[in-house]
Amino acid sequence: MSPSLAETSAPDAERRKKPRLRGRRRALAIAGILLALVGGAVAEPSAAFAQAPPGQTNHGFQHPPAGSGISQAEWNEILRAAGFWSNVNIDAYPNWGVGHLEVEPGRGWPGQNGGRRWFDFWDSNAHANRYIYYGGRFNDYQGLVSNIEHANGASSSQAHSTQGNNVAPYVEYDIDEYTSTGVRRNARRLVRNPNTGNVYATTDHYNSFNLIGRF
Repeated sequence: MSPSLAETSAPDAERRKKPRLRGRRRALAIAGILLALVGGAVAEPSAAFAQAPPGQTNHGFQHPPAGSGISQAEWNEILRAAGFWSNVNIDAYPNWGVGHLEVEPGRGWPGQNGGRRWFDFWDSNAHANRYIYYGGRFNDYQGLVSNIEHANGASSSQAHSTQGNNVAPYVEYDIDEYTSTGVRRNARRLVRNPNTGNVYATTDHYNSFNLIGRF
């Protein structure tokens, strides 16, 4: 499945020429462990993320839901992206330009406040910086995610859409990575409810969501 391209990204920002050495060393060390465990990963411009480290809470469903139209290959990319976001956090958040993601095993999933901008991270497979967009708050105006949450037993205090004066708890993250900022982003997103840990994927730019598991 090749989702169509959707919304234009945030304004372009100055690219970082050199990754932080501390982040690079940590990323390289963890990547070495991951590659040994999963037999290597191919660095591509789209969703080329390694699996979550051993011990990371990861209850992702291994196959796409029946009737979702999502192929197994694309589902695997979605799970890899969830593993990536499970293990990175914001290391540098400047007032301008591109932020920086640092590897933090088991302490990932940045919250609502740091989003709506590009972040770079060191891709040890490609030996280069890669860029990914982190959306921050997802309001769920149509109630698509909150309806699934409620159907799975979440209370109204744990899961709701932005209606009235409510502030929805959801946070969104891109699935795909890129070689530069300011590009036209793909349609694929992850949306997570930090109250329940449930993570959803949309491959059609918020028109439908599938639960991928709890992270």
